[in-house]
Amino acid sequence: MIVLERVGRRVGGVFCMAAAAWAGGSAGAAEPPAAGFPGRTVQVIVPYPPGGLTDGLVRQLAAELGQSWKQSVVVENRGGGTTIGTAPNVLYVRPGLPVRSVAELVAYAKARPGEVKFASTGNGSSPHLTAELLASRAGISILHVPYKGAGPALTDLLAGHVDAMFHFPASLALARQGKLRALAVAADERLADAPDLPTVVQAGVPGVVSGSWFGFFVPSATPEAIQDKIHRDVAQALRAPAVQRYMQESGLVSPPMSRAQFSAFIEHERDKWAEVIRTRNIRLE
Repeated sequence: MIVLERVGRRVGGVFCMAAAAWAGGSAGAAEPPAAGFPGRTVQVIVPYPPGGLTDGLVRQLAAELGQSWKQSVVVENRGGGTTIGTAPNVLYVRPGLPVRSVAELVAYAKARPGEVKFASTGNGSSPHLTAELLASRAGISILHVPYKGAGPALTDLLAGHVDAMFHFPASLALARQGKLRALAVAADERLADAPDLPTVVQAGVPGVVSGSWFGFFVPSATPEAIQDKIHRDVAQALRAPAVQRYMQESGLVSPPMSRAQFSAFIEHERDKWAEVIRTRNIRLE
């Protein structure tokens, strides 16, 4: 079975696929050849309702992997090391908020300690932790308002019930329609399709670089040959035209990364967000 589940809520938007059994395999069996994987139907579990970014990406990849593996790849939605895709977080505010830059937002928040409402997709989510990182680096106090997913959070931001939110670049379409206002992107570089949008660092708040990322993981007992095969096959699936179109429309990128590089990336993310969680006294209850 291959399982996709969300883990590491404390390090942002993290998703993982744990590749378990191959045909006839067991923990005590001899290591099978990679060519025999998978030998049966593959089930992929997405821990979110249908229709979201994660669900869409998994279904695109499942279709490609099913063709490559010549096995059915079944995606199942349940609420609740190979390669990755990433989406930098963009800082959006409601149009009625009297700020047009990060500097103005910081000044506005300093004049109203604890009053500026930052929406997120839940406690410990990437939007939540990025907002806390911004607050820490800018020296402001904010009010975190968690939601059960991006849909409800965006709905309330559009309605003006909350003031700000970090979310995917895909919502830049709403900003171009005047329904939201985009202030900056929490990335190392400006977005190619939004060159006028500064990074948060360029806007005056250092160290605020954050994005949601998606990765496939396997249990440590999985044979190296199987891990390498999954890495190659997912990387190939990510290059498929349909997947590339979906990723581009969703503001996702897939930087080339080896298994060792991915492991190092995870360690860096863990250390980075552990400090934010500790200093901001974040709780998941």
